[in-house]
Amino acid sequence: SQRTEHHAIEAAYAKKRGDENAALAEFAKMAAANPGDKIAIAGLGTSLLRLGRYAEAAAALEQALPAVGATADALVPQDLAVAYVMMNETVKAESVLKRYYPTEQVAPRLAQARETAATLKARR
Repeated sequence: SQRTEHHAIEAAYAKKRGDENAALAEFAKMAAANPGDKIAIAGLGTSLLRLGRYAEAAAALEQALPAVGATADALVPQDLAVAYVMMNETVKAESVLKRYYPTEQVAPRLAQARETAATLKARR
C-alpha cells in the first residue's frame, strides 16, 4: 500500500540521517499496518540492534529470518548474530550463521559479528 511505502521511505531517510528512533517508529507503523511484512520486521530488528535493545532485536530478527533467509537479505542473519554476541550468546550466534551460510563463511562472519558488536559497545 501507499501508506506502507511512505513509512518505508521515511524509515530509510531516518536511518540515513542516523535517527534510529525515528526509523524504529516508521518500521513499527509498517509492521502494525501489515503484521507479516518481513521488511518491516527486519527493519524493526536492525533499528532495535542499533539502539542497544538486543533481546528485542533478536526476537524481531528471528521472526524475520524464515521469510528473508540469507539469499534475500544477508544482513538479517548477520545482524541476529551481532545481537546474540551482544548478549554474550556466541553459541546462538554461531548456530544462526551455520543455518544460513556455507561452512567456510561461518568463522569469518562470526568474527565480523564480534567486530560489529565491539563497535556498537564503543558507541554506548
